[in-house]
Amino acid sequence: MGRNIKTNVEFFSHPTECRNANRMLLLRDKFENTRGYGLYFMIIEHLCKKPYLSVSFDEMYYELTKHDFREDPIFTKNLIDFCIKWDLFTGVGNSKFYYSKVIDKSIGDVFVKRKTDLLEERAKFIHEKINENL
Repeated sequence: MGRNIKTNVEFFSHPTECRNANRMLLLRDKFENTRGYGLYFMIIEHLCKKPYLSVSFDEMYYELTKHDFREDPIFTKNLIDFCIKWDLFTGVGNSKFYYSKVIDKSIGDVFVKRKTDLLEERAKFIHEKINENL
């Protein structure tokens, strides 16, 4: 029996000047500086654990993650909506799924080494999940 195909990552890197990037300055200004910045990176870490580095956030999910993030679900939702608007996260069509291009860039060729096309497999995964909920 072969090994399971790994669909997530355990590590990502980011530039040391990330906090001063224009979009991050906007995020920090709108979401109480380090509170929003910290939550953003907790969400990034959370995404790294998820299949194909994507997740569907709906009302129930915001409620469930409030214990993990120790953050108000409305604050989390507002931050995610902001991140999608400013291209820090990428929403997938009209679904509640999103992912981060920042993670995609930082993990480099991890999925290439795994002989997996991240974008193609993510699209299949999201399509399957959406169809499960119909």
